Amino acid sequence: LRRGERNVFGYRLRAGHISSYGRPLDARTLSVIDGVPISSRYFLGGDTEVRGFPINSIAPLARVDRLLAIGDNPPVLLSSGVQPIGGDTELIANAEYRAPLTRRLSGAAFFDIGAAFNTGGLKEQQFISPVQTTPPVSDTFLITRVRPLGDIGDRLPNYRISLGVELRVMVPVVHIPLRFIFAYNPN
Repeated sequence: LRRGERNVFGYRLRAGHISSYGRPLDARTLSVIDGVPISSRYFLGGDTEVRGFPINSIAPLARVDRLLAIGDNPPVLLSSGVQPIGGDTELIANAEYRAPLTRRLSGAAFFDIGAAFNTGGLKEQQFISPVQTTPPVSDTFLITRVRPLGDIGDRLPNYRISLGVELRVMVPVVHIPLRFIFAYNPN
């Protein structure tokens, strides 16, 4: 540790909730969940939120089925899988102790915890969009169904914890930190 420079203890608490208001959007594709665009929902992870987890990797999951309906025939299942859909609520807490080691190098010990979840639960949703086929067939639709994985699974926060150390090297001239993060994820 360098003498004469201050060590820093930093912490951050962040909570957020998003919901729709007004008239519901008539979505024809999987772009909106419970009236909120997927791009506006909460996905956590990455070096500014919960270090040690990939960017946007902490989010509620749902079963997404894609079916093709042609005319009066019953729909045919094209694909089925589990996908992240984002949460309507986020809770994040970060704590860090940072100390200068040399003129351009500092070290930090950190603890991060966070969760993204749906407070009201996830309701089954269906999106129907017209499809053009070759050769052309009338009344052809792609049906996308979004279903919760379990009864209360998406309502309970699934907290992710990360702790570790970080080395920061200040790059000369541009004065931007180059960060090396070594994290352990106990869960």
